Amino acid sequence: MTRGLRDLFAWAGFGLLVWGAWLAFPRVPGEEPGPALRAVLVDASASAARRRPQWGARVREVVRAEARAAEGAGEELAVVLFGREVMRLRDTDFEADVGWLDPALEELSFGAATALDRALRTVEAEVLDSKRRAGRVLLVGDGEWTGQDPSARIASFGRAGVSVERVGLGDAPWPDLGILELRLPTSLAAGERLAAVCDLAFVPGAREVSGELLIRCEDSGGARSFSRPLALPRGGGEWSVSMDLGPCADGEVVVSASVRLAGAGALSAGDPVRENDRAVSATRAGEVRLGLATAEPGRIAELEAWLARSGSPGIQWEVVDPSEVGDRLSGRDVFLSYDISTASLPERWLGPFLEQGGGWLALGGWGLLSEFWPGGAEGSAPASEWLPLVPSEREVPEREVVFCVDGSGSMAGAPFDSVRDALGELVPAALPTDALKMRFFTGALGPVIEVAGVGRRDRVQGMRELFDARVPGGSTDILFSLEGLAEARAASEVSGLVLLLSDGRDRNAFQVQERAAAVRSSFRESETRLSVIAIGSEADLDMLTEISGPSGEVIVVEELTKLADLFRREVARERVREGAPTSVALETDLATEDLRALAAAWTGREVWPEVEQLARMEARGSSEVLLRTSEGLPLLAFGRVGEGWAACFPALLEEGWAPGFAEAKDVWAPLWTLLSRGGGVSDAGPRINLRGEELVLRLGAEGESWPAVVKAELLSLDGAGVERSVGSSELCLGAGVVPGVLTRRVGALEALDVGEGRLQVRLTDAVSGEVLSKLGLPRPLPQEFQPFSRVRLAEGALVSPARIVRAGLPVPDVRAPWVIGAAAALLAGAALLGRWRTS
Repeated sequence: MTRGLRDLFAWAGFGLLVWGAWLAFPRVPGEEPGPALRAVLVDASASAARRRPQWGARVREVVRAEARAAEGAGEELAVVLFGREVMRLRDTDFEADVGWLDPALEELSFGAATALDRALRTVEAEVLDSKRRAGRVLLVGDGEWTGQDPSARIASFGRAGVSVERVGLGDAPWPDLGILELRLPTSLAAGERLAAVCDLAFVPGAREVSGELLIRCEDSGGARSFSRPLALPRGGGEWSVSMDLGPCADGEVVVSASVRLAGAGALSAGDPVRENDRAVSATRAGEVRLGLATAEPGRIAELEAWLARSGSPGIQWEVVDPSEVGDRLSGRDVFLSYDISTASLPERWLGPFLEQGGGWLALGGWGLLSEFWPGGAEGSAPASEWLPLVPSEREVPEREVVFCVDGSGSMAGAPFDSVRDALGELVPAALPTDALKMRFFTGALGPVIEVAGVGRRDRVQGMRELFDARVPGGSTDILFSLEGLAEARAASEVSGLVLLLSDGRDRNAFQVQERAAAVRSSFRESETRLSVIAIGSEADLDMLTEISGPSGEVIVVEELTKLADLFRREVARERVREGAPTSVALETDLATEDLRALAAAWTGREVWPEVEQLARMEARGSSEVLLRTSEGLPLLAFGRVGEGWAACFPALLEEGWAPGFAEAKDVWAPLWTLLSRGGGVSDAGPRINLRGEELVLRLGAEGESWPAVVKAELLSLDGAGVERSVGSSELCLGAGVVPGVLTRRVGALEALDVGEGRLQVRLTDAVSGEVLSKLGLPRPLPQEFQPFSRVRLAEGALVSPARIVRAGLPVPDVRAPWVIGAAAALLAGAALLGRWRTS
């Protein structure tokens, strides 16, 4: 019986194995292929739509015709609009969507790009679907593109049996006159005449127009304007115009150029494509060096006046808002930040500026300390890493900071809005080890509002709670509330700071002196510092003075807009040296020759101004301190960053800080000289820019030591400073001027055509990978608005393969694995039975 069962298992297993092998053989499914996809890709970019009043009507005509054809052929229809963005219209009721296609689309997000390849990608999976009949792609537009070249994708469509065709949008009746580039010499000798060269492009319209070139030249001596009528080529094209702007005063020279159209064939606005109507370029004349300074808007006038009298001969200063530093830093020799947080500075541009020989002086107090933390605390703003000083580490321990805010009705509205705004500005300035909390008090102490927890991650949620907070209103009992807070602080294991904000008016107060003394004693035992802030000109100062005690201080705030500065001062008080004025001495044991020369220039000064307040700082290991207080705190230090210097002066030039230095011209003049010449490095360093479609690298003396082949990687930086690589190529170095092989047509410079971010080029040794330099690259005129710098797809059929009817890919039967598995089990059973029988 065992033998019979074994034979049964063996024959059944063999039979199932044969059937499974037959099922596993791939074969084409027998079902009918699905309907083909007819994709209509419409160019909605600025260059296609703006110059055509009939753009919307033409697109509606084409889309409706394709919709009828698709319906008659039993095909599905997809309509995609593309410019900078790509948008697919709804799959139902195309008529409703097509109705709004209009030249007013220029106000939407399609804008200054023609992302044709991205549009093709959105329909690629469907038109190449093996379970569909071969489809058709219709390109409606001028055949232009920006970014990735679509030719390879179009060819792949043809190989898969998909036909691709382009139809035009019709003539563009409105003309376009644009500036491709405004070229100036790198520098001018004193008294040399300046010649500006404008590279222009003109696309004619239906009727003749006239053009004019306008140029404004501005230097330290004033501004001059020039104009010239333009002879526009009838058939359109590119040409250059040179204009003599005369001699320029020493210093920075800024030239701006614009073009305009007039005549019966022009629009009332002159030109439908405004983006290419203007260009700005700058150069310098003579030996004057250029300085850029930044301060908060309210301090700009004060800083300008100080720089004018600080003793900086030969330096032409410009003072700007912190938000403008990134745009204005290029080409400067020295940079000054006055009481500005390093988080407000564009580290992406400041780094290359220093590495190429620029000088930076960070001068400040509370503002400089904002988002600049001790060496043991993580998260300082990136630009602070270049400074030679770092805040002392002794402030790192955790601390609880409580803002105890009067919740009576008088604080509702504008007063509390000022408190909330001030707390919002304080959050980024507080140490990560500070837990910021707010509690209202009325007749009793209110619940805790977490403004900012310990660590940066908790602070966004805390800000939400703060913005949602509302003043409760009612009468106040200040002492009862402080007693409750003192009890809560007694249970805490960390030190604290309590800021009491009140007008001091309390009808419920009794035994004020005794109770206030008990509160102060409790705070001392819990290592809590009490700071009393009187709000308003009618505050009860007698009551608040009793609370602060005989050794305390009541800070009177009549202008609530100054609360932010006050909060920063109180929270960061331990980070700043205060007290009686301290003397300053010059260090003489210096390792760097340039700094020894600077110290020698100051040897004539026997007495240095005293300092009352300065941020408590420590020198980094690689930096050198030139000025130090009698208490050993550094007041002026230098550190090398590439070929440049970064210096730090952690005090303000105003009363209560270091006012004596404000008028010390003999101190600042040699300091500016050192910073503005890069510590003796006279060469400007490598520079990179675009000439037409060519990336050009100019080298100075460093070219002799650079490798023969350099890799250039193009980086795009978004608004948050996130870096993205968008292309790279190799540059073969020559003598002085090195043309690159990157072109804007191969997609390697895609960042020039898409996005709004800044551009940088990272140059590395192509063999070893060593980083040689990282340079900012000015973003050129968008390719969308350079009508003669692009190739175009021809009208008509781009690929017309023979019609292929696809019925799906060959696939195995889904039952095959199960059948083969059953066969294997039966054969294994037969083998086991045979072995059992023979044993």
